[in-house]
Amino acid sequence: MLYCKTQFGQGLLGRGMGFGNRLFPWARCRIFAFVNSAQMISPVWLRPAISQIFRGGIDYNSYVRQLILFGLFRRRSNDLSVIKGLMTTSRISVFHEPDSLESQYPVQTEKKNVTIIFSGYENYFLPLNNWHNFLYDELQLITKVKYLNIVDSVGCIPIGICVRCGNDFGEPVIINGKLQKGQKTPIKWFVRCLNIIRSEINYPCRAVVISDGTHRQLDELLSLENVQLLRPASAISDLLVLAKTSLLIGSGSSSFVAWGCYLGQMPSISHPGQSLLDWGIAPKKGQYIGEFDPNNPSEEFLSQVRVVLNKS
Repeated sequence: MLYCKTQFGQGLLGRGMGFGNRLFPWARCRIFAFVNSAQMISPVWLRPAISQIFRGGIDYNSYVRQLILFGLFRRRSNDLSVIKGLMTTSRISVFHEPDSLESQYPVQTEKKNVTIIFSGYENYFLPLNNWHNFLYDELQLITKVKYLNIVDSVGCIPIGICVRCGNDFGEPVIINGKLQKGQKTPIKWFVRCLNIIRSEINYPCRAVVISDGTHRQLDELLSLENVQLLRPASAISDLLVLAKTSLLIGSGSSSFVAWGCYLGQMPSISHPGQSLLDWGIAPKKGQYIGEFDPNNPSEEFLSQVRVVLNKS
């Protein structure tokens, strides 16, 4: 029997690995199980994030659902539970994941049972680019119904805005108009982008904000007409909401934002210096994915704005 499972960060609970980065090995494991008819073992999504309490910069009312990832997921039908998976595979051979996900795994061993371990996120979306629809469906299969209901209740979202405020991102330092990797995106950039988009279509179309920040941090954005902060928040409902937006404005250094862009395949922009293309996302619909400078707006993106939002 061929088994496969994910390994998040350090230890059983994957210390040091956030939700967006956890999705990379989970996705590769899920694809491998499908291609090879392998038995997948459910991962432990629960995440220790004690350091976030001391770092600050987040809305603590959403701490458990957004960062700890407690109670968000259900076991997928036909997957082994965590405990049964550990018991079943505790004494069998273990191998690292193959280089290719889309070809049958050559199990060159006389032993009947083998476990393949998927870990890390170095190649980001490069091995996943043909699988966005499959993985979108798979994520819904493991999401608890109450969070799927939250996603459905939000309705149509012309513009999705994802602002990362946690102190695991550095304060912004703009040099020659560009942010460095791993830095927060200034709120003023989101405000300017939204205003440019709305002026392009001549009306204040609805915008929904997904963020780990507080109302005070987001005030300049939330004070704009027809802008809504989605709460109560959870990591998975937030991600699935992002994935159903028509346009995405996001923090480019966030793997969470990159997942929204990848799953939704919508026109997406980020601050200069932090292109979402750096995550290896292939625009499967020919949509614009890249940097956006409010001082020199991309005509390619704005032309897609006119098309997409006039259909919304």
